[in-house]
Amino acid sequence: MSINIQTISNKSEFTNYFSQPITFPQRTMIAMPKANLQLPVFVNPQIKYPPIKDAEKDDVCLNITIDGINNDVTWNDLYEAHKQVEGVENITGMTFEEYMRDYIFLPNGQLIFLKGADILTKASFNDILSVAIHNAYKFYNVTPSSKIQQDSLKYQRSISVFDSPQGDTIFLGSEQTELLELGFNVEYAPLRVFGLTPTDMDFSLVTKSNWITGASNEDLTAATGDCQVFANGVLFDYNGGYISTVPNLIIPDPADDSKMCFGLQLVGNGFGGTKIPSETYDTTAIDIGVEFESDTNGNPVYKIITGGTTLYNGTEVAEESLFSPKTPVNTFNNGTDRFYIQIQRGNLYANSSEFIVNILVGSDINNKYVIYSKSIGLISTDITIVPVYMADSDAATNAWEFNDNDYIQQTADTQEMGEMNAINHTGSFVIEPLISNTPGISFFEYEFWTSWGLGTKNNSIADSITNKSFISYDGTDLMRSWRNPVNLANSSLYYVLGNKESSQIYKTDVSDTFIELNYNNVITKLPQILNVNINNLDIKNFAGTFVGNLTGVTDSKSGDNRLVGTIPFPIDKINLQSTKIDISYEPFNLLYRPMNNPTPFTCNSLQIELYYNDFVTNKRKNIPNINGTMNLEFHVKQGVKPAEVVNGLRPV
Repeated sequence: MSINIQTISNKSEFTNYFSQPITFPQRTMIAMPKANLQLPVFVNPQIKYPPIKDAEKDDVCLNITIDGINNDVTWNDLYEAHKQVEGVENITGMTFEEYMRDYIFLPNGQLIFLKGADILTKASFNDILSVAIHNAYKFYNVTPSSKIQQDSLKYQRSISVFDSPQGDTIFLGSEQTELLELGFNVEYAPLRVFGLTPTDMDFSLVTKSNWITGASNEDLTAATGDCQVFANGVLFDYNGGYISTVPNLIIPDPADDSKMCFGLQLVGNGFGGTKIPSETYDTTAIDIGVEFESDTNGNPVYKIITGGTTLYNGTEVAEESLFSPKTPVNTFNNGTDRFYIQIQRGNLYANSSEFIVNILVGSDINNKYVIYSKSIGLISTDITIVPVYMADSDAATNAWEFNDNDYIQQTADTQEMGEMNAINHTGSFVIEPLISNTPGISFFEYEFWTSWGLGTKNNSIADSITNKSFISYDGTDLMRSWRNPVNLANSSLYYVLGNKESSQIYKTDVSDTFIELNYNNVITKLPQILNVNINNLDIKNFAGTFVGNLTGVTDSKSGDNRLVGTIPFPIDKINLQSTKIDISYEPFNLLYRPMNNPTPFTCNSLQIELYYNDFVTNKRKNIPNINGTMNLEFHVKQGVKPAEVVNGLRPV
């Protein structure tokens, strides 16, 4: 006698009822000849910082180079950058050492939770590193641009409250994603330099012709004759920096033809050189600037000095300035409007540079307008551009003034860009991780950077290996990008078999500061086999195990553990992406398990359970839910009649 039984369900634990009772024969033997199911497997990589101590918080962990400008990022920079990332966990209550020791990154998955009135997400290392690099540079905006793949699987949505002394954290849910690449976009941002605090000019440090300075040495007043001064030694930033002044024209009635101008001379001084002022009002000394005068009605007006040209006037060749417009018609608020001459970078090439000069006017730094813009070419970005101020003798008679003169001091980034451009413009974005020689720490640093795809020199393994640089040449000099694949296979991997609620997978840490995995509901090793039980049948099994140092009998119930069959788990189908795997298994040789029932019995249902044993702890793990259906087939037959007992003995 034999019976074929087929069960179908969309759950991993269920009771299958029969329309008619089934009679199991005497000495029943049962086997599972076929199994088909779809099982979701969620992959959760976890990455932790190396345990850096306070004494090493300022150690450089990354060396960054953008277009030849080199800056460092320290471990403390990453800690401070996390505090600046908006919409993520607030770590201000954690010390540096606590943060390095305890904080956990979960690269896969976008977790959403409610803290007080704020909807927050789990912090991304890509976002943190983006802020840290952004902070290291003066005239670049660095924004995150990681590559993320959306997974088709999702945890069951749930809203759960985690109670703590610090207040409730309400977990709203998660989107399952897979991080593929770290990435950043870099945009040239001269407005960052424009917004820096300006430095006052100090004209007491330079030679002047017929100018006198005020008490603070930042103001100029035309004293007598033609006046001229070169602001030698003033290094202002040409990546968004400026020089600025407030002109004050003392206009007589009737107005005369007094003139005053300021601007830039693009010819540098060279090493140790200087410019010597003369008692001459000559606008050809200015390559770009602004000239002030009054019209016939006594209104203060200005025109732009746009450069110069060489002309033959009939007797000699002479250089003359070019103006726009040729006749001044633009008025301004005399004594209150501030004029800015700002320079920012255009497109860089191998041996030349293009810059943009903007002239602005307004009542203050927050209320200004561009009135003129022009491209200029420089042989090298290392040239020192010199500010020039002049007034003619009529302006000196009326004591015209340039007041509150200031400038944006040149940043270290601009200086380094000039030095690099004088050698060669690299046109690259480079990230170089650095590993310390600290015993017990360098290995963790190596593992940390390798997990993010930035595997580099490990001093604890081989000092002869040089640090590895990750270089991108993508984009232009004004908009550059960097991408690199991550290596999450090197991270700590945790798995969830079956579909659980999000709140069962994640929890808050002991301080209720950040979200981490609930380690009671995840596993670190995938099982080798899945077990199928029929829990309402007394199926005889003796099961032993040897996992690590664990040796013994599991769930034996004196040999009665109700196991009817096993399904090999296809580990080779699992990668770093959460996925739904199709399992189809038909054993070549059926293994029948006995029930040893001395008499037939009738049953109208089977209580089926699919589970596995944690390979590390040997603890039984239930699979809560599956995707799709699970189709299991069982074959029942009558066992062989045991030999008769003779003289109290039964032959084997």
